[in-house]
Amino acid sequence: MKRAILLAVMVCLVAACKKNTQQSSESIVGKWKRSAWLTDPGDGSGRWNPADPSNPGYQQFNVGGTVSFSPPGIYDADHYRLPNDNTIIFLRGSENFQMEYHISGTLLTLTGGCIEPCGTKYTKAE
Repeated sequence: MKRAILLAVMVCLVAACKKNTQQSSESIVGKWKRSAWLTDPGDGSGRWNPADPSNPGYQQFNVGGTVSFSPPGIYDADHYRLPNDNTIIFLRGSENFQMEYHISGTLLTLTGGCIEPCGTKYTKAE
């Protein structure tokens, strides 16, 4: 009898831990178009500059953790991981590159990974 109760409890726990497959409206998954670059001379006085509309850049984040860049990006990664709500790790083979990310509506901001302040802003592409 104890085994039956233990088995029932374990089944309930496994069922309760079912992964949520719904994506929130602020999911990183999808295609993003570069909208601005943060340039800083190394003294913290940096500012956001608009991206060149004649040379658009895109990032495509897929559900399975793959990522692609067009044109090829500085991150040169083929996979990504989101270990928490504000960290993204770009992966290529055994190498990785960590940045901070923030999504607000249709704006994705990636920052960090440089000695001086650096970053890129993207808008959700349709």
